[in-house]
Amino acid sequence: MGKIIKKGTVGPGTNFVSRSQAIKKLQISLADFRRLCILKGIYPRVPSKKLSGPNTTYYLKKDITFLAHEPVLNSFREIKVHKRKVAKRAHRGERSRAKMLKVMAPTYALDHIVRERYPTFVDALRELGDCLSLICLFAHLPAEKGVDPRVISNCKRLLDEWHAYLAETRAVSKSFASIKGMYYQANVEGVPIVWVEPHQYLAEPNADVDFRVMRTFIEFYSTMLGFVLFRLYGSISRPYPPVLVDYTTKVWTPVEREEVEEESEESEGSGEDGEVVEREEKTKTPTWTLSQKIFKGMVVAFSREIPHHPLWLTCTSAGATVIPFACLKDSDLTPTHFVVDRPPHHMDKVVGARIPGCEYLQPQWFFDSLNHVVRLPTSEYLTSVDALPPHLSPFAQQIDMRFQDGHIPERANEIEMYVKQAKARELGVDLAELEQRERDERGEEQGAEDEESQGEAVSDEEEDVVVEEGADAGDVVEANVTLEEDELEVRKAMLSKKQARVYSRMKRHDQVREERRERLTEKVAAKGAAKPEKKAKKGKKGKKSQ
Repeated sequence: MGKIIKKGTVGPGTNFVSRSQAIKKLQISLADFRRLCILKGIYPRVPSKKLSGPNTTYYLKKDITFLAHEPVLNSFREIKVHKRKVAKRAHRGERSRAKMLKVMAPTYALDHIVRERYPTFVDALRELGDCLSLICLFAHLPAEKGVDPRVISNCKRLLDEWHAYLAETRAVSKSFASIKGMYYQANVEGVPIVWVEPHQYLAEPNADVDFRVMRTFIEFYSTMLGFVLFRLYGSISRPYPPVLVDYTTKVWTPVEREEVEEESEESEGSGEDGEVVEREEKTKTPTWTLSQKIFKGMVVAFSREIPHHPLWLTCTSAGATVIPFACLKDSDLTPTHFVVDRPPHHMDKVVGARIPGCEYLQPQWFFDSLNHVVRLPTSEYLTSVDALPPHLSPFAQQIDMRFQDGHIPERANEIEMYVKQAKARELGVDLAELEQRERDERGEEQGAEDEESQGEAVSDEEEDVVVEEGADAGDVVEANVTLEEDELEVRKAMLSKKQARVYSRMKRHDQVREERRERLTEKVAAKGAAKPEKKAKKGKKGKKSQ
């Protein structure tokens, strides 16, 4: 008789432990266990076989063993003992002793956890989007019960330091205004980072939100962002923490960067006879990209009613000089563009007399121009315009301005034409010649792909379609189509049931998307045809009234 195996000791289910078993092993409370898992980045798992029941939360056994050796775990135990001592002194009536013990509370650091979870700097940058979104949320919360005011002030400081770095390096490449807030994308060290900032209004904490979990996340994310900012400021030779300036009361002048070869002499190395050899090294300072200098030469003045931070971040990242409303009278610079978001008949009371040669625009022009890397025509964004053009999201677009549902808005085609016109002006050619060049380039690429496909080995089982002399070209096309359809049917027959179901769902999804695209196209065409009829009716009414 073989050895009797006890139930639950062998099999894939033995690699997991339930939450109650993990808490019993670590000897901590449920709240501390949750905090520790959030800080260490350990999440529940779903085992193939649930030994303790289907409604139980499971963790990997090796993760719990990993948590048992965490130094923060000992700090949690010390804090628990310290709270017990303070409560004991308070119950005895020793208030002075209890107050002194509160000041001597044990603390812990999360530096080693940040270095452990993100071994390289690029790993930290890739995970920075969620970190910035949560820090922006806490920076806009009121200091009420459940949220520590020191946490809010720390988040505001980190957010101001992040904005100052973005303005210094012109890192913001996209900005989109939505109902939820302002979406940004910044390219930092070659890594795209996307985050959302809420609008500037007093947010009320929701009672349904567990702020204990949120505080644990913000505790880790604030430490992580401090590490990242220290590294980023060091990369641009700036001290950290920086001296922050309130840019709502100061004119912002962009830092110009030119590609200059700098020669530096170093007395390193030695020759054959022991003589010191001087080495000359040439370093090139990189220039700004097109999106970083699209507003170069512009002097933008802000009115007091516009959202200051989103526009300041957008304009400074594109190379514009920014004049806040508070510095408008004292500044010696003459604005070339004035950002106003109020009706024209109210504008003169606040802004004052019109400045000759200055364009008064609405804020959307700056967001759209930065997103599409071209200065769009200002006639569509003047303060006298009642209806602005659609504000397209740069994050919902795919290759060739195509959206997920297959429909291309008219505004996307208009902006694509503006981009081509700007490119033609830059190259010094007309639009027709530019389109001809693009067609030639696409033809060359297609020819290269055809040559590669012809060079591939063809299987002996496939036979070429033989065309007799004098055959019609339409017959050749029909023969090729028939051959492709037959080959497709053969491939379908070779699919398994599961693969066939997936393939049918894919085809059904494509069909629904195509139908939706056709409905949108018909709707746009019907709307365009209805506009001339309305104008004609208005003209007839005007003639009758005369």
